[in-house]
Amino acid sequence: MKRIYIIIISILYSFSIYSQGTVLSYEEYIDIVQKNHPLVMQAKLLDEKSDAYKLKAKGQLDPTIGGEYYQKSFDDKNYYRQLDGKLKIPTWYGIDFEAGYEYNDGDFLNEEGTLPVNGLLNAGISVPLGRGLFFDERRRIIEEAKLIAQENTLKQKEIYNKLMFSANKAYINWQLQYNNILVYKRARDISFETFTNTKSAYEEGDKTAMDTLEYKLYLDSRTADILKAEQDYYIATQELNLQLWDDGVIPLELEDDVLPEDINTELWEDTMDIAKLEYREAVNQVTQVKQLEIEGDRLELDKRLFKENLKPTIDVKFNPLLRINDNNRFLAYTTDDFKLGAALYYPIFNRKTKGELKLIDIEQQTLQLEQKNLLQDLRLYVAALYNNLISLEEQLSLAAQNEITAAQLLDAEYIKFNIGESSLFLLNAREQAKLGYELKKLKAIKEILYNKAEFMFVLQTY
Repeated sequence: MKRIYIIIISILYSFSIYSQGTVLSYEEYIDIVQKNHPLVMQAKLLDEKSDAYKLKAKGQLDPTIGGEYYQKSFDDKNYYRQLDGKLKIPTWYGIDFEAGYEYNDGDFLNEEGTLPVNGLLNAGISVPLGRGLFFDERRRIIEEAKLIAQENTLKQKEIYNKLMFSANKAYINWQLQYNNILVYKRARDISFETFTNTKSAYEEGDKTAMDTLEYKLYLDSRTADILKAEQDYYIATQELNLQLWDDGVIPLELEDDVLPEDINTELWEDTMDIAKLEYREAVNQVTQVKQLEIEGDRLELDKRLFKENLKPTIDVKFNPLLRINDNNRFLAYTTDDFKLGAALYYPIFNRKTKGELKLIDIEQQTLQLEQKNLLQDLRLYVAALYNNLISLEEQLSLAAQNEITAAQLLDAEYIKFNIGESSLFLLNAREQAKLGYELKKLKAIKEILYNKAEFMFVLQTY
């Protein structure tokens, strides 16, 4: 696969200088994800899908034109020629407008098929007076297309929300793994300085060879920590690369000298302030809840249709017949020329429709219970995230204070060590304690940012 690098400053994005590399800021990173990730392209296709469903549904109201032609000739005789052309215009209200032209001739036509020489024109309407007058399958399909469009909008929101959650976690992890390296390197530098001083003291006769060897082990341990941290950072970088694309089709990879920006513990603070105040009500707008509402609307359409089917089918057609005059080709019409028809149908017990309505009632009750359960689960889950965030912020404050205290104790231990009142064991213990508190602080920051990202993910506030 051809590598395409993201650091082409003149084409893509300008990154500020940071340490020995260039910085990919959070805003620049998110901008790339939002504009180029394949899932974003996929979400955009849902708009076209909604339009296609609406177009398909509107086809229920498309006028239709058609005709039939039959001819029989045998033994040099014209038995018959029959032409029947029709135009039908359906409407939203269930009433259909119809028009047609009939032409028949031949030696052996039935009397019913005998028409004027120039044929007959007819026009009229078909009206359902019972079932289908107020609602029918045609209108149900059109209304359902609107619900499908709403569903696709929710799917877009859900796809985008999941993408932002994944992208945010990837960047946060990338930041924290890089900072872990910095912490381990600082610890290694301190250990190296102590090792150098210890070695010089040994050469001057103030320390034993065992002291030098002992601290060499501490130094090697710090180096091993760095190697492990660098491997974790490499993995985090690869996970970040999974989020970076060009036009949704070409994967991008970061150059080795691209670094994350400084950790911002105040990230998303404005969004979080609003979410903290409104999270109990915000769960009502979550896509899972709205999808259940749409499912309820779909059941309501089915219920409305089946209620309509409880009515008898009473269809009435009226078609005035227009004669075409032989001489001037003008149309002639009298009120005595028409076709009238009526059809009545009703199943005596209608148990099928009644059973369908009963099933819909059960599904609606099930849906209501599911919705209440979902809302309660979401409220409790978000409340747990909120309370956990408060706890994590307190832990971060404590970890930051412990880091300061550990640094002060380490400075004091150095003073005691230099005047001979401490040992390498105690000094290493102080260094290890300071390193541990720095890592705990970073871990607390990571958990806080993860918690915020999940909080916004659940409430879909991205």
